[in-house]
Amino acid sequence: RGEIGNSTITACSNNGDVFGNNNVGGVAGANNVSTITACYNTGNVSGNSSVGGVAGQKTMDGAITACYWANFEGPGTAHIDNGMNSDTTKFGDGKWPSGGQWGTGGGGSGHYWKNLGGWGSPPVYPKLYWEKD
Repeated sequence: RGEIGNSTITACSNNGDVFGNNNVGGVAGANNVSTITACYNTGNVSGNSSVGGVAGQKTMDGAITACYWANFEGPGTAHIDNGMNSDTTKFGDGKWPSGGQWGTGGGGSGHYWKNLGGWGSPPVYPKLYWEKD
């Protein structure tokens, strides 16, 4: 099921395909009272219910910030309790965030992104501070 609880996931990536039944996500299946920051998924994600590019479900006490997904046509977070938002962006979306919004830099003080990429042909996915060019 891939549920995280009372945890923190920061600056992680998934490039593999994820398959499941319910609460299926590219980074976490369900985010329960946890924080996911500066993570991404470029793999395919599939399941029967609550399927998201980053997380399948987020409870009202969970937080998802500065995350993106690609290669999945659904939402970043499929089921969000009590209408709370999650800060996820589908790669290539016209509302791609700036470095000031997501913090580019060397990994400290919330600056987890090395660069925010660009969508040409082929697209250049954003990279985390620890990834090689």
